[in-house]
Amino acid sequence: MVLMRERESPPQHLFTFTRDDARRRVLAVITGPMNIDTWSAIVTRQIDERAWQYGSIFDMRAASSFEFLDTIPEMIARVATLSRHHGMRGAVVLVVPPALLTEFQQRLFEYADRVPYPFEAYTDMATAETWLDGATSRTGD
Repeated sequence: MVLMRERESPPQHLFTFTRDDARRRVLAVITGPMNIDTWSAIVTRQIDERAWQYGSIFDMRAASSFEFLDTIPEMIARVATLSRHHGMRGAVVLVVPPALLTEFQQRLFEYADRVPYPFEAYTDMATAETWLDGATSRTGD
């Protein structure tokens, strides 16, 4: 059994993806643009690796841009469709640059009633991991 596996993404997406079966979580570290295409590639990888229900950390501190903020409604609709086929999505935590934390938290709050899984945003990995540990234990992941 694979406990932890890391693979480089195709260069056009500029992210790394690590699946941790022991902790039932995935880590996507984005180093290029965080847009709907990058998000879709990460979600596709999660499904392909049978980790859709795992908790997810999207580390965007090194992302070159954040174009996905305007596509959140589309992302929510895609997650709803994917959840019908793959089961409930695991909790999601975003790790963002400090200068963008307020904007991310406002956007998350704006869509909170449309997202059926726990989600949050923080500026440091340790806090994000602690939150995800708690969110995962509450949802039974």
